[in-house]
Amino acid sequence: MEDIKFKYIHKRGFSKILNLEELESYWTYGINDDDIIAKVQYVGIKDINKEDIYNGDIIKNIKTGNTGKIIYSSKNASFEIEMINDNRFHYRIDWFDDIKVIGNIYENKELLGYN
Repeated sequence: MEDIKFKYIHKRGFSKILNLEELESYWTYGINDDDIIAKVQYVGIKDINKEDIYNGDIIKNIKTGNTGKIIYSSKNASFEIEMINDNRFHYRIDWFDDIKVIGNIYENKELLGYN
């Protein structure tokens, strides 16, 4: 089973990844809630470069060139890929093994086609 991890995206342009044990005492790491842009959860899957994928990541399918963002679907109780060009289409993230993280929705809005 994969670790449960969370990534804190800091407004100064860096991230800190904590597992559940560290999360219980995250203030010891010098993280101030006022400085946090987002707290995102690891989805349990890695991309083609073995990079952890988090909720809110922007991914690219290297075979098709399609781009999507990782979302949590409460309806399906799973993490899914929402296609950027057509948000009506959602795909289970574990259906693909050819995706690459290219950014996230908090720091790289330009990849979504808007600022």
